Amino acid sequence: MWKKFAVAGLTLSAGGFAAYQFMKPVPNSLNNQLVTAIMEDENGVGRVVQIPIKSLSDLKVLDAMKRANKFLEERPPAVLRRVKNSYQKFSESKLDPSYWAVERALDELKKSFNSKSDQAVIDKKISVLQSAISNAQDNAHRIRAEATKKAAQVPFTKIMESTFFENLGRGFKKEKISELEGKVVGIYFSAGWCGPCRTFSPRLVDAYNEAKQKGLPFEIVWVSWDRTEEEMKSYAESKGMNWLVLPFSEQEKIEDLTLKYDVMHIPMLRIIDFSNNGKVIDEDGRTIIENHGISAIENWVRKLKK
Repeated sequence: MWKKFAVAGLTLSAGGFAAYQFMKPVPNSLNNQLVTAIMEDENGVGRVVQIPIKSLSDLKVLDAMKRANKFLEERPPAVLRRVKNSYQKFSESKLDPSYWAVERALDELKKSFNSKSDQAVIDKKISVLQSAISNAQDNAHRIRAEATKKAAQVPFTKIMESTFFENLGRGFKKEKISELEGKVVGIYFSAGWCGPCRTFSPRLVDAYNEAKQKGLPFEIVWVSWDRTEEEMKSYAESKGMNWLVLPFSEQEKIEDLTLKYDVMHIPMLRIIDFSNNGKVIDEDGRTIIENHGISAIENWVRKLKK
């Protein structure tokens, strides 16, 4: 099975092929246009082959179909995947119609290809399919933005209603949300599978422990993006995390907070004033902690007291 294929500078991935290298087209002895290309097998061994132009056209179609099928299979798209159950609560827009448009465009391309339509017709169908995918991606981003805007208006205490935290420093003892009253709170989105998270967490642990020793009104609420509860607990233990955590079982609230604080990647540390409906004091607490450590927390506490 040839796993890599390149021709005419195109990015082709049909049938397991991917773009690799370009060589100029050359005519054969019958004066029919061929394309010289390099194909590489699974062991990295390549060879030069000549492919008829018609086959190149076929590969363009197959590549477009493959990308469309991959897009449809990866539903919801990446921008909504982390909030796949929550975004619908905050957005009235629908994802389905844009996906239906991709499915229709894909079916039309398949029909034209199988019936051996003129190349101009097929190229038009490829263009329509590509536009449908682009529109569906744009629609997903609009839905995410709409859901984030509405979630941001919901008070932190409302989202966390009837929820207990678990105290990692006290054997996962349940703590009421009232424990956060009058404190600066860092909402920490992180996971053990995330390399940058594993690098930043010890720095945050040091600053947090020093804040506790000084008696500063500061608390961390960890919102875990770990895949399992076991991975979450292992990560916490390995980094010495002794702060509060939203229980792993509260996946809906984890998604709600991810939307409310517009978190697209981790690690992310949003600094909030708990007593002011969870209003954000600093968007990028991570960078500030990395640069200033405990001084950053002292500064946030001063802001709270003003």
